[in-house]
Amino acid sequence: MNQTGCEKIVLADAMGLRLIYCRDCNVVEFEIGAVSLRLCPDVVQRMANMLMKASLKLDRLTPTSSEAHELSETHVMH
Repeated sequence: MNQTGCEKIVLADAMGLRLIYCRDCNVVEFEIGAVSLRLCPDVVQRMANMLMKASLKLDRLTPTSSEAHELSETHVMH
């Protein structure tokens, strides 16, 4: 891997998470705060698919904010 003169492209950057692609090394750096993972691009795409599936499943398992509000109101005793 060529560390000097690498052409890096920021793919995404939000809320302490950042994905940077190094074109010269063909590596995606996944930064989570102070932790950095160097991954192959195909692994990043598989992770994205897995996280999307998990997110959809989590949406079905957890109530929305309006549903949570309704649930909390039904448990309040007068």
